This record gives sequence, C-alpha cells and structure tokens, in this order.
Amino acid sequence: PDTQPPIIAQFDPLQNSPIKYNLEKIKVNIYVDENSWLIKEESLDLTRSIGGCKYSTIETDNFDSMTNIMSCVKNKIKDIDRYLCTTELQLKPNQDNKFYFACKDVAKNTYPGNQPYTLRSTQQPLKISQSGPNGNVFTPDVTLTATTEGGSDNGKAKCYYSSQNAFSSQGLIFRKTDLNQHSTILPSLRQGEYKYYIWCRDAAGNEDNKEINFKATTPDLFIR
Repeated sequence: PDTQPPIIAQFDPLQNSPIKYNLEKIKVNIYVDENSWLIKEESLDLTRSIGGCKYSTIETDNFDSMTNIMSCVKNKIKDIDRYLCTTELQLKPNQDNKFYFACKDVAKNTYPGNQPYTLRSTQQPLKISQSGPNGNVFTPDVTLTATTEGGSDNGKAKCYYSSQNAFSSQGLIFRKTDLNQHSTILPSLRQGEYKYYIWCRDAAGNEDNKEINFKATTPDLFIR
C-alpha cells in the first residue's frame, strides 16, 4: 500500500523570490512528486474531498482545516516527472508574505506539518535616478549611462536601450549592466540630434524608463 506522503518538489516563483512593488496578487505553481488530484468521496449523503493541495497563511498540522484549495492536474507533466498544482495568492503589498502549503494523495497520506513558502517584498520602486548624456556631446563615440536605485535589490537591475520606444522588443542590453551603474557605447554617430529610450528592470520585475536627448557634434578645431 501507498504510505508515502506527497512532497512539494518545487515552487514557481522559487522560494524567497522577490516580488514587485505594490503587487497585490501573484500566480504560484507547485510541482508535486505524486498525484494529489482532488476527488470526491460520497457515502450516506456525505460528500468529502480526498487528496488535493492546499495553502494557508497560518501554520497548521490539520490538513482538513485548510480552506484554500489549489487546482491540480490529473496527469503527470512528462518533461519534469511531476504533477502541477496552481493558485493565485493574495498579497499584502510591500511586505514579506509567508504561506504554508500541504498536499494529500488519494491514499490519504499527507506530509506532517506544512511546507513554508515566503515571497520577499520590494520596499520601494525601482528608479533611474540619473541618465545621460544630455546637451552637446562630442562624436564619434557616445556613451549612454544610467544609475538605478531602490527596487528589489538596492538598485541592481538590467538596462536596455532603443531609438524606437521604451520597452521595445528590438531593444539592446547595455554592455555594462546588472548592478546599479550602467553604461554602453554608441559607436560612430554622425553629427545631429538624437533621442534614445532607456529602461531598466530588476529581478522582481520592477521597471523604470527615461528618455534621453542629445546633440552629437565635433569639437572646434584651432589652427595656429
């Protein structure tokens, strides 16, 4: 007989992942090592659930008292050899959110206690505090720069740029990025006026963008 409780092998987003500033809800998937599909048992006009995965904001050893039921698939996902359950969690914005998950299989085995799951908060939005260049800039090579602060990891982010629009699918990543100081070289620009859009995104998905305007020119030549 089956005596092994189902175990949650993985969360998505991962345990302790950062979440966006002001986020109020998020979809969460769990991957379970055995079938925890919810079925109904009926007898003597009594219907009760067998199996399934649930979660709570309060730690409890009583699986049946947990009221938040996840939606689980009946068949295993072949590529990862796991069963998928999913739900949408309601969050308290801008603070850490902790939940407790548990699953029961159709043989009524359940893991003792709960598996805790924490999502880390973002205390302030991601912000591009400085960006450039601006005004007249000497050619031929021009350097785009950006400084980021706040967000999920003290300004750590990846930045991109485009001459089309912000968040363009054709955007290019800065050559030096992934911290809070970002720069990339625009080589061999001709003289003229330019407009570039830059945007930055951190690990939690917080974003900010800026528009940069400058004029590429050549230095005056002094002939003696």
